[in-house]
Amino acid sequence: MSVAQLVEQYQEQRTAGISPREAWLAVKEAFVRGYKKGDAEQAWKNTSGSALEQIIQGEFSRQIHKQEMADILKVQHWRTIQDDLVKRILSENLWLRGELREPYLAESQVDFVATEVDAGHPVRVLAAYSCKASLRERFQ
Repeated sequence: MSVAQLVEQYQEQRTAGISPREAWLAVKEAFVRGYKKGDAEQAWKNTSGSALEQIIQGEFSRQIHKQEMADILKVQHWRTIQDDLVKRILSENLWLRGELREPYLAESQVDFVATEVDAGHPVRVLAAYSCKASLRERFQ
């Protein structure tokens, strides 16, 4: 089952009035039951992260448009952020000990960034969201 199929199944569950938690569990159960190529739980872990990110981004978009805040609030996936300043604010400069060189920019491990926008340009970072499943992945 592809990421797109997982997202579609989840949306169908939600449209039918199923709670987010129950919808996610139903999608997982269907995935595990239909997986025949090896370890279904490991495959779920590999596939479900991307699906969860897409589901969350869709929910952010719906909420922002529902509240008519699209002109002042922007939520972007980390990979799609074009503004270098936003990325630098959320990243860290790392210097190699003893070397006199420009620092290396270690990009953040967040998945989404919410920014306040003015005339289409970010003016303030409001929040950073991480969809990571394990505690280890949440820390840089």
